Amino acid sequence: YIRVYGFDMSYGRFELSLTSASQILTNDWCEDAEPISRYMTLPGSTSFASWDHHLGSCGDASAAVGNGVWYIFEGDGSTVAASTCEGTDFDTQISVFTGECRDLECVDGSGQFCGDQSAVRWDSIFGARYYIFVHV
Repeated sequence: YIRVYGFDMSYGRFELSLTSASQILTNDWCEDAEPISRYMTLPGSTSFASWDHHLGSCGDASAAVGNGVWYIFEGDGSTVAASTCEGTDFDTQISVFTGECRDLECVDGSGQFCGDQSAVRWDSIFGARYYIFVHV
């Protein structure tokens, strides 16, 4: 599972879940990023995802060496975290970007925050688009 959660004065949070199940992917390219918002869980899989070759390293995450999926989060001014630390049974990385898909700017990334899984935390800007790439 990939959990994405944000903290505010009341410590509210949301979750984004990724499972490895056979399915047809619709969010394996940045342009097709699946929306995620607070208090929402989205199942997914990297098993049949494409390999986005044009991405370099971001933060502590290396360049994608395998399949990945995209999610998009609209900033709400809170501190936000994305994590694959719980319930994930393969080596993951998370890269968070802002900007446009053809001109992404790295916000932060993680390759090995909790063993082979990852966690990223950033301060979101209200109204900014954040592209979350979960990859190997």
